[in-house]
Amino acid sequence: MSHLSLLLFFFCLFSFSKCAVQPSVCDRFEKEFKRIVDQAKDTGFKQSPCGCFDSESEDGLWIGCTGKTLPHLYDALKAFPESTHIDKIHVWDSSCNIVPSEFFQSFRPSSLIIERSFVSLIRQGTFVPVAFRLKSISLAVNQIKEIDPLLFSELQRLEKLDMSRNKLSALTQYALSTMKEVTELNLADNDISSIEDNAFIFLPKLKKLYLRGNKISTITNGTFKGLSDLEELDLSRNEIRSINWEAFSDMKKLKWLDLGTNRLTAVELRGLISLQRLLLNNNSIDTLKRISLRDLPVLNTLSLDRNQLTTIKENDFSSLSTSPLLSTLAIAANNISQISPRAFDSIGASLKVLSLQNNELKSLSYQGKPWVAPVRNLEKLLLSGNSINILKDGELPYSLKMLALDHNKLQQIDAYAFQALRLSHLYLNNNHLHHLPKGTFDPLTNDTLQVIDISFNDWQCLCGEEWLGEWLTRHSDKDIAIPKKNGCLALKGCEEKEQKEEESSAWITCIAGVLATVSVFILLAIAWLFMEEGKPRSLPPSKEYKGLGVNSDRLRLINDRENAEVTEKRNGSGSRRVRFNEQE
Repeated sequence: MSHLSLLLFFFCLFSFSKCAVQPSVCDRFEKEFKRIVDQAKDTGFKQSPCGCFDSESEDGLWIGCTGKTLPHLYDALKAFPESTHIDKIHVWDSSCNIVPSEFFQSFRPSSLIIERSFVSLIRQGTFVPVAFRLKSISLAVNQIKEIDPLLFSELQRLEKLDMSRNKLSALTQYALSTMKEVTELNLADNDISSIEDNAFIFLPKLKKLYLRGNKISTITNGTFKGLSDLEELDLSRNEIRSINWEAFSDMKKLKWLDLGTNRLTAVELRGLISLQRLLLNNNSIDTLKRISLRDLPVLNTLSLDRNQLTTIKENDFSSLSTSPLLSTLAIAANNISQISPRAFDSIGASLKVLSLQNNELKSLSYQGKPWVAPVRNLEKLLLSGNSINILKDGELPYSLKMLALDHNKLQQIDAYAFQALRLSHLYLNNNHLHHLPKGTFDPLTNDTLQVIDISFNDWQCLCGEEWLGEWLTRHSDKDIAIPKKNGCLALKGCEEKEQKEEESSAWITCIAGVLATVSVFILLAIAWLFMEEGKPRSLPPSKEYKGLGVNSDRLRLINDRENAEVTEKRNGSGSRRVRFNEQE
């Protein structure tokens, strides 16, 4: 696909309100781009590097250029007469490592973006033609190693500067001294390891400062001096070990502070009267006693995820008693195994969201007393990924609307564990549940329940006693379980189960009958064979007599004697004796 086609597709995809070419304005520039292409055919310049777009959004008329070297881009941009009102120039994925001083000779945009184009140097005087018009500059993802204060001194109305993902290594005291009108500065993902004191003192109007993803290790008392109007400060993904907490004392308008993914072991903040969001996640904090957060009256979100906490004791959050608006507390992915029953007393009145996922909790009680029930206004309790094995009556606050107990080791839930609760979301999937007392889910009514998941458990269904399958059937529109992952509960009550069992039994009976019939035939065949074996058989004479133990020669002689006696009687010589030898 050609570069120009990609250009058109790219901007339509990202929803600029209307990629329509206005014939009265853009048409003449397209013709000029085509003329440049025609003149440069011999150099292999086959496609125009730029396109003209007239958007009805705040971008107005703007020029997008991609995929060419600076000479080709510059030739194309010179097609614009000086009188043309252009709102934005956007150059990306090109090769323009040096921006010449004549760059703005033919146009006066209010916004300039040159990104992913290997820019390492911008010539002095480049911004002079747009000194009173240019308000926003983005030079992200380039090769710039330092900020030249003289270069930006040419810009009188600059409000936004993005130099993220470059090669900056340090901020000197005067590097930003000519940016008095800048309200947003993005220096994220550079190699900044040091910031001189008073480096930001010349930016009195700065409201947003992004320094994430650098190599900063120390914050001194003078690092952020002069930033009294700052509202957002992002220091995440650095190597910060040491902070002089007085560095933030003048930031009375600061609303959002991100200190996540550093190497902090202790935190001490006070007097930030506008601070609403504080992120301390992914540090090395091993005890809440090392966190002191005082006089933060509008703080509503505190994140302590992915630290090294093991316990939450009574009064650990006592310093937050002056933060009556704290509604969200995240302490996920620590090593917490023990929570005191009065751990949340200081913040229990305001807390609405409590995140404790992926810890080592085994119970919602400690020494027989529940530790979350006293948080009387809690609405979301997230306990996924722990080792909780039982949920008892009275362990949950009545205000609860969402409960996530999935991926635990639950084996038992008391019959009245959800009594008086109006839950909208309940996650009990991936546990070891096999049975629930009848009526356990009675408080979960159609008026409030929106989502339920009890899949991937060890359900055991006893017809006549099992009620949960029928309950799930009635609330099937709320059940988000993966099909067939509820075990026997997936059946529509015991009637369907019995029907399936009857069908299965019929098949078993049929097979058993066939096997029995075959067995009878086999037995009859065996009996017949035995009977045949027992019948007397007519044997040859010799075998018959041998079987009786009679000598055949003797039998013959006896027969001869009998015949002689008969003959003698017949002849009347009954007194005559005749001797026979036994052998002839």
